[in-house]
Amino acid sequence: MRFGEAAEVLEDRCLLSTLVVDDDGGGDHLTIQAAIDAALAGDTILINGGSDRTHTEQGVTVYKNVIIQGDVSGTRVVVQAAAMPGVATNRVFRVSPGASTEISNLSIRHGMSANFGGGIYNDRGTLTLANCTIAQNSAGSFGGGIYSGGGTSSILVVTDCTITQNSAGAGGGIACSFGMLTMTNSTVSQNRSLQSGGGLNFYAGDHTITNSTISQNTASSGGAIFNSFGRISVVNSNIFQNSAFSEAGAIYHIGDIGVLSISNSTLSQNTAVGSSGGAIFSSTTLNVINSTISQNHAGFEGGGVFLLGANTSIQNTTITQNVAGSQGGGIIIVQNGILSLHSSIVAGNLRGSGNTPDDIAGAVTSATFNLVSDAMLAGGIVDGQNGNIVGISGAGTIDIHTILDTTLQNNGGPTMTHALVAGSPAINAGSNPENLQFDQRGSGFLRTFAGQTDIGAFEVQRFIVDDDGNGDFLTIQAAIDASVFGIVILVTGGADRIHTEQGITVNKDVT
Repeated sequence: MRFGEAAEVLEDRCLLSTLVVDDDGGGDHLTIQAAIDAALAGDTILINGGSDRTHTEQGVTVYKNVIIQGDVSGTRVVVQAAAMPGVATNRVFRVSPGASTEISNLSIRHGMSANFGGGIYNDRGTLTLANCTIAQNSAGSFGGGIYSGGGTSSILVVTDCTITQNSAGAGGGIACSFGMLTMTNSTVSQNRSLQSGGGLNFYAGDHTITNSTISQNTASSGGAIFNSFGRISVVNSNIFQNSAFSEAGAIYHIGDIGVLSISNSTLSQNTAVGSSGGAIFSSTTLNVINSTISQNHAGFEGGGVFLLGANTSIQNTTITQNVAGSQGGGIIIVQNGILSLHSSIVAGNLRGSGNTPDDIAGAVTSATFNLVSDAMLAGGIVDGQNGNIVGISGAGTIDIHTILDTTLQNNGGPTMTHALVAGSPAINAGSNPENLQFDQRGSGFLRTFAGQTDIGAFEVQRFIVDDDGNGDFLTIQAAIDASVFGIVILVTGGADRIHTEQGITVNKDVT
């Protein structure tokens, strides 16, 4: 080969390439590892899985900055460590320190590790997962599906993924030690941990969960999430039907420097079977805003929230229909915990066999514009002071059915909520201390109307029908057709206070 020809070949190979892995021999390589070994930084490795769309390989080490994709021309390609769960001798993928890789459009399954990351081990690298399913992997220690850790340089980004049916000693679905997890539009479900964090386990680091679902995971403590010393943000997410044999059916949150922030999210139907904190067990900083904590159960204390010496702020939130075996059906505060409670509903919570009202056990530190249904157990909040409504004029118990719709359902937005019923004492009786633009449901559902805010996570929306075009609609029928549950339709009649319309069909729950 002449020098010029060699230079031309070298120049061409400097361009990014796509290397095809095909089990049937129709591609560039038979194995993913061979393709990685041959790749240059930035190359794409395309896995088509052969005729059955399934590729079997374990112990793949990603030590270069490459893109790994499943072919999208047919059913999703499966990359498995073995044909069956429980028989592999290694995980599927390991990302080496300093490497950066993107993995997309794959199902990754049946990996096993005696220690970290049954499906994937991100060892101080940067791993981006998109449109993947991580299923039926197991690890003896941390991260049945994925382990990301080893230092602050570990970065894990999970988008449009499903993490399901994985198991580990801790962090059945995902475990992160230091570093950072950003999870968006994803589902973590039916994972299992023998110890902590059925769905996710965090030690230190900064982690964000947005527009995601965490459900039906199990652990000894922290059925959905176990967090120790980490800074966690949960936004626009549903966390439901998780269970723990001990504390924290949903979230176990400890560690002096840890911070857990929950906004525009719903925690429902979670169970701490043998101990406390049906939804949340917290011993450190906790902030809950514009959220719903509903229908959770604790075998001992704190059906909704158990606060152990924690510094907690709860605002514009609805806490209802939670049950504790002993006390604190809605909330319990112990060991000098600090709770600031503002513009929130704590109502219809119970203890014991489920017939005794019990909203708040322990002392609330500061409280404004709240609605607490049970006057006997209201955390020291007094009716008529600082805008608070407690019981019926400070005595007895307000029937929960006169406050809100007890059915937790889709009233708009990405999360489940309880709508306020017509005539609810929560309507226009709250405040908006953080100047929130929208209620829990998000865009399109204003938090405050004409300077008035409802108590709790749900804001009754108002449509104005005005003949002169100064409202939202010109006709009542148009307003009804555009309504969701709980809308109030205000008819002004225009300048002459007269509105003419016939044949109106009311087929929705509106006022």
